[in-house]
Amino acid sequence: MSGKTGPAALQRLAREHHMQLELCDALEHIADSLPGRIDFKLLRAVIGVLDNGMAGHFAFEENVLFPLLRRSASSDASLIAALNQLENEHVRDSDLCHELAEELKALAAH
Repeated sequence: MSGKTGPAALQRLAREHHMQLELCDALEHIADSLPGRIDFKLLRAVIGVLDNGMAGHFAFEENVLFPLLRRSASSDASLIAALNQLENEHVRDSDLCHELAEELKALAAH
């Protein structure tokens, strides 16, 4: 395995999943602060992650992780089905990230 698909890839995946948990916490914090005091610095950071970070995460999984898993378990029908499902969810999740980012931008503008 090269560094791109070996331990470095797994470390990146762990960091990105940790980022997703932090994103969820930040979104919850923003929601809890509505309609009162909004942390605009946090709001801008969340918008940045939704606009840029998630697209990079989806691309990493689809271009590095999923092909590696497909090669490693090409005869495992349940794994292939799960990877196909994850790819479909990425499309939906990407649309939701963009939609949420637009709503947050509107909130930041007011």
